[in-house]
Amino acid sequence: MTLISSISLALTVMVFAITPGPGIFLTISKSLSSGFKVASVAVLGLIIGDICYLLFAIYGLSFVVEHMGSFFNIVKFIGGSYLIYLAYKIWNSSTKVSFKKQKDESLTQNFITGLLVTSSNPKVIFFYLGFLPAFMDLTVLTTTDIIIVAMIVFISLLIPVIGIAFAAHKAKELFKNRSAVRILNRVSATLMFCVGLLLFFN
Repeated sequence: MTLISSISLALTVMVFAITPGPGIFLTISKSLSSGFKVASVAVLGLIIGDICYLLFAIYGLSFVVEHMGSFFNIVKFIGGSYLIYLAYKIWNSSTKVSFKKQKDESLTQNFITGLLVTSSNPKVIFFYLGFLPAFMDLTVLTTTDIIIVAMIVFISLLIPVIGIAFAAHKAKELFKNRSAVRILNRVSATLMFCVGLLLFFN
């Protein structure tokens, strides 16, 4: 890959990363309800799912994804139902003003939540298939090229989405009373509910 194609790929992925969708909604919701650390772990899960689909696209495994329709329908149902359940919990959560670490938050669980959101959307692989050929010849990529591409995509996804998570967390810290926290909980729950619905109907 040339320097120009690498920069172009990075910019394209960054624009893709900040496009409103399940991943962004999940990031904001987690940051508002559970804080930056938890949201960061969920973001990592989202990105690892993207990298897996990127590798599927590079290695020409789109046909595998295309013929696993029933499997992805099950993943969508489980993922959508789980996120709607989380939305219910957030909606009814305590309005006590506290920004300390929540003991009941499992980082592993949040990583899996992020991974689940991306994994339930096999359309991602076709997105990569659609734009990767504009930046590189997929038939002549070496192992080094693939590692470089994966790193570019990882960093280009991480920077803007982590930025969104941090901004949402900082916005949350501006609210110091029960009424404001209740509003934040409702906003977070609504976003999480939307993610669940998007998984159902995506």
